[in-house]
Amino acid sequence: MSQTTERLLTPEQAAEFLAISTRQLRDLADAGHLAFVNIGLGERPTRRYLPADIAAFIEPRRVAPELREQARATIKSSTAFKIADFAALRDELRQKRRSKR
Repeated sequence: MSQTTERLLTPEQAAEFLAISTRQLRDLADAGHLAFVNIGLGERPTRRYLPADIAAFIEPRRVAPELREQARATIKSSTAFKIADFAALRDELRQKRRSKR
């Protein structure tokens, strides 16, 4: 068993380091994407995070500049989608119902 001298981070510290919410941090840990240390004794884990585990989480998610451009090219812009005007659709349905009477 290896010993570590790294200081454990609280969920708030780890979330701040990743610039995400503590809820997102918990969801990542629950999904198995981010390792944590359970220092709790009860049924609910008391989670702490090792800086090395956070670094291991970050590394495979880094995007090189050339890949960033490729990703941008594959994402469709919002102008490709028609935005629904729900008020207009409702009014149209009401007009149809009135004309049937």
